[in-house]
Amino acid sequence: MGKACVFIMAVVGSCAMGVTSCFVIFTPGQSCPSVAASSPAVAVRATTCKRHHHHLQAKKKKSDRGRPSLDDVERLSRGQAAKKRGTGSRGVCHRLNESERKAYDLAKKQGYVVLRGTGYRRERKGSPLQNIFRQFCDAKAMPCTSVLTGQGPDAVDEVEIDFSPLRTSREVMDSLSEQADAVAAELEAPRVELELELAGGAEDAGETVYRCDSRKQAKDVAVALSSVR
Repeated sequence: MGKACVFIMAVVGSCAMGVTSCFVIFTPGQSCPSVAASSPAVAVRATTCKRHHHHLQAKKKKSDRGRPSLDDVERLSRGQAAKKRGTGSRGVCHRLNESERKAYDLAKKQGYVVLRGTGYRRERKGSPLQNIFRQFCDAKAMPCTSVLTGQGPDAVDEVEIDFSPLRTSREVMDSLSEQADAVAAELEAPRVELELELAGGAEDAGETVYRCDSRKQAKDVAVALSSVR
């Protein structure tokens, strides 16, 4: 038998399956093509069998780079420094007290966090519970949904959904916001017009708030909105 020709092609660029090189074995009688004769994508499709897909590790999407780890989120919630540089900020409070810890543990199970008002704590000059839940949502690549419970006899509850933890484009966030509007409308929760603006005068497309008439309605809206993605 003649010798088989082994052709090695380096794949430049990214591949959904994480393949970085291809090995093509040609039987006697077949010619070895040049690197320019075939594109990396074609080479990958031609030499990868379905039965081997489970051996290939998918690359992380660019949008996933820089996300905090769940371990670092937990460390921040306990007032410890994150292991990964750039995770958390000294100017943003994340350390939870005992009651906030219980609410946070429940929020991770429910998919949304319930805040007393905005969750603001004077001594911390911010809302640790909301901040740490948003970090959790960023780590999980999920929308950050919050129930802002009203305080006082005439207060109303509001539900806020923030799509920015998805780290997607403005166009996608606009589409998700429209879906959220439709979901909230079915539950008769009107949208609250916000006057929040980003630097440069651009509106914040990530955040949307809905007004609710009761605590039950607020939780129903939160459950429904947390699945929009």
